[in-house]
Amino acid sequence: MKKQIVCILFLLLKGSLFFGQDIHFTQFYHSPLTLNPALTGDISDNNLRYSANYRNQWYTINSPYVTTSIALDAKVMEERLHKDALGIGLLLINDQSGAASLNNLALHFSLAYRKYLGIEKKHLAVLGIQAGFFQKKLDMSKLNFGSQYQDGNFNNAMNSGENTSDFKKSNADINAGIMYAYSPDTKIKNIKAGISIYHINKPNESLSGNFDVLSIRTAFFIESRIQLKEDLFLCPKLLQMNQQAASQTNLSIVVEKRLQNTEDMKTALLIGTGVRLSDASIFMAGMKYNQWMFALSYDVNNSELAQVTNSQGAIELSLIYHELVIPGKNKIPHIVPCPRM
Repeated sequence: MKKQIVCILFLLLKGSLFFGQDIHFTQFYHSPLTLNPALTGDISDNNLRYSANYRNQWYTINSPYVTTSIALDAKVMEERLHKDALGIGLLLINDQSGAASLNNLALHFSLAYRKYLGIEKKHLAVLGIQAGFFQKKLDMSKLNFGSQYQDGNFNNAMNSGENTSDFKKSNADINAGIMYAYSPDTKIKNIKAGISIYHINKPNESLSGNFDVLSIRTAFFIESRIQLKEDLFLCPKLLQMNQQAASQTNLSIVVEKRLQNTEDMKTALLIGTGVRLSDASIFMAGMKYNQWMFALSYDVNNSELAQVTNSQGAIELSLIYHELVIPGKNKIPHIVPCPRM
């Protein structure tokens, strides 16, 4: 009970930082469609990608923050556009937080245009846009009120005298982003950098009938892939996000060790570490197996909330599957029934 009280006080004191803030993933580099719309269709050697992300934050508290995202994106028209391409995608996000189960469900469609520059086409410029809608819902029946406090405990069977009907709000949402990538013929295999802007239309997210704008969020990322040895790669990554008075900086380094790289079998081990400045230390491990990628990360909380969470921040899972679809070849088998004689 003491931890819950301290947590509530902390959230109230820091309310200006939590109000209207977006979701975030520790493994932002494994969630491309939530990082930047320009990353839609950014798929090497393949043209179809399935991705799923799950985050459980502050799970030591009775009502943790749980975020799930599922995405599908593809790279199309590459041959017709002479290596340039279009990226198309679909993103579904479900975010649940707090004792009243504040739920945010969002569905977005993504479109990106990929344009190679230069004679050798080592430079890539991408413009992406994301449009969709969100629905926020607050379940008041899960809250306890002072009028229900009886004999040292809350009695949910008592009438609270409050309006316990659900509060809902739906609205359109528009995001956009740009990205630049360079692939030199050196040990540095590629460099990517991008800027994205979310909630360009500043949608109203008020659940009480007032007008509360969902503030614009900006995100800047830069990453690189450096080959140290034939089977060893170093991947530094940086993410900087800002929204209202809140800011977040992630620094991560992922090491990829190839265990096998043949035509029939490709496996690699992923080990990563990093920090979210003034908030958490990050540890990540994962595996690549042919078209599959799986990663697990753990945040060690070192912010002011550490006394409540016992330094336990968040557990996060990421799963990505790549597929190469060849027109005329990747077809669903047609089964011809055999009649009984």
